[in-house]
Amino acid sequence: MALTTRKVKPATAWLSQYKSRVGSSGAAWSAGVQNPRVDFRKAGAAAQADWFAGVQAAYSAGTYAKGLEAVTDAELNTAYTTYGPANYQTQTVAKAAKYGAYASEFAPVLENIITSLDTSNPRGDYNSNKQRAAAFLDAMHATKGKYKQ
Repeated sequence: MALTTRKVKPATAWLSQYKSRVGSSGAAWSAGVQNPRVDFRKAGAAAQADWFAGVQAAYSAGTYAKGLEAVTDAELNTAYTTYGPANYQTQTVAKAAKYGAYASEFAPVLENIITSLDTSNPRGDYNSNKQRAAAFLDAMHATKGKYKQ
């Protein structure tokens, strides 16, 4: 049997197949998310060194900056108007409970920080204001990483 050389399909056919296959694969994607073969947390933790090496390589090659430079304003606007508002609102609503848990935990801490600041001279001179700002920043920095949800 003779070997038959395949012809490469035109790019328009690629695009058409891509759209139709992606458009009809939502149920399969959902099933994969709901029934993963491996736990994404364990797989991600196991791949951390590879991820970091990839980020370093991309940084060294300037890949991130080159990718950003390649995005046109028209592409950004199309992505925003097509996906932005609805996805933003949907995800914001979906994560409201998580934000609420963070806010209820962090709000009292912030209140304590603010009430602990020196209020004896609220319209103080430059040095007094700088000291109060530094005290606030130091106190906020001390909370870093403690209130992740």
